[in-house]
Amino acid sequence: MTVSQIFQLTARLVVLILAAVVLVILLNGDPAPRQAAATSTIAQGDNAQRAGKYTQAMEAYQRVLALQPKDVTILNRLYNSAIAANRPDLASIYVEQLATLGGWSPDLLRRMARLAIARGDTRTAAGYYRASLTGAAQDALALRYLTTYTLDDRDWAAALTYAEKLVALTPNERGALGRLGLLLLPTNPNRGLTLLRQSGTDYQALTQKIEDVYSNFGTESAGSLAFRVGLVLLNANQFAFAENALDFAVGKGVTTPTVLAFLGIAQDQQGRDGWTVISKALEAAPNDPVVNYAAGLHWRLKGDLGRALAALNYAWALQPTNAAIAAEIGLVYRAGRTLPNAAQWLIRALSLAPNDVGFQRLLALFIADESYDLDGQGVPILRTLAGRSPKDADIQASLGWALTSLGQYTDARAALDAAISIDSTNPRTRFYFAVLLEYQGDTDSALDSYLFVYQSDRDRGFRERAARALTRLGYKPAPGLVIQ
Repeated sequence: MTVSQIFQLTARLVVLILAAVVLVILLNGDPAPRQAAATSTIAQGDNAQRAGKYTQAMEAYQRVLALQPKDVTILNRLYNSAIAANRPDLASIYVEQLATLGGWSPDLLRRMARLAIARGDTRTAAGYYRASLTGAAQDALALRYLTTYTLDDRDWAAALTYAEKLVALTPNERGALGRLGLLLLPTNPNRGLTLLRQSGTDYQALTQKIEDVYSNFGTESAGSLAFRVGLVLLNANQFAFAENALDFAVGKGVTTPTVLAFLGIAQDQQGRDGWTVISKALEAAPNDPVVNYAAGLHWRLKGDLGRALAALNYAWALQPTNAAIAAEIGLVYRAGRTLPNAAQWLIRALSLAPNDVGFQRLLALFIADESYDLDGQGVPILRTLAGRSPKDADIQASLGWALTSLGQYTDARAALDAAISIDSTNPRTRFYFAVLLEYQGDTDSALDSYLFVYQSDRDRGFRERAARALTRLGYKPAPGLVIQ
């Protein structure tokens, strides 16, 4: 070995020794250098976080954690960065580390529940939310989730328990009052109606229809009344609550083919397979128009339009004055993109039940969403429907969208303003309003409205359309919000 090589090796050894000494000092010696290094690195992480560079922020915080392995503040910073980076896997690790240090607090359990939801693991989320319950005000979010989860799981008793607890915790929350009222209708109709009345305008029209059932058929058995209430709930798109009522009716021995057919419809509308009960209804009553209508609706939802149309045409032949059958035939033609036929049947349905707001809305949504015949009879029909139902947000919004499409912005704004005044949380209304604002050049306000729709869980279709609009406009999401 040459003198030069010996010198170089010695120099490297000195550097390594000095580095080891520094590390020992940082970890075990004078805390001042260690604290200075940590403070500097935390600042780097905070700066990266503010700049939206969440991976860099986590790398900096991890370096600090190596120096301060039990630092709860740093673990929380890491958790927040992971959430902002849309990394629920990493966020879960940090929550578990926090739990190792201080135990599983309700807050940490709620965090794990939200992370499970982000992964699409609803069952695990429910387990964490159950474990987080303490009877305190902070339980409200968990109770809302558990009520919905158990409704989806058809565990009516558990849903009722969680809904009761939520109302006890938030007695002025209208949505909670309404959900509990709907759940109670089969078993305790008096209290159910009382709660629905207390829930305000959100359930006002539905409450009146249910009151009419009890006024007109109050002498019937509990099972028969539950069946009639289930039909009202089905027509109001309250499918889980309808299934609860229909299940109650079946449990009370009301098992006619019609009851089974509508129970299958309620199941189909929630994404499950209602064919088991619908097929039983068909076997028992193959020539019943309502049962064949249920079969047609089932096959439309399953995407088998040929079988759907065959069943519905037979139902129509059996009962050619049934507006619901005509409307369902129209929806099958719409699904098959035969729009003139769809329009014909939807108009026929409305002619059979001209005062039914549901059929009015169905036709309005078809014209608006398909931009059907807007240069011809589409807009005049929408104006007529809007005049008939001035308090229906969907119909007013449909007129506003059609007018926007034709560039009639002043009239469109009037219709959309009317829709928003009726229901400012309606995703359709807010989406079409955003489109109008964008057309008029008010991009900032349009973004606000698109973002509202995206954050709403009331309509998946409009949520997806809002996501595409936000992406197209170059929207940069806030930490924790990912546009998918």
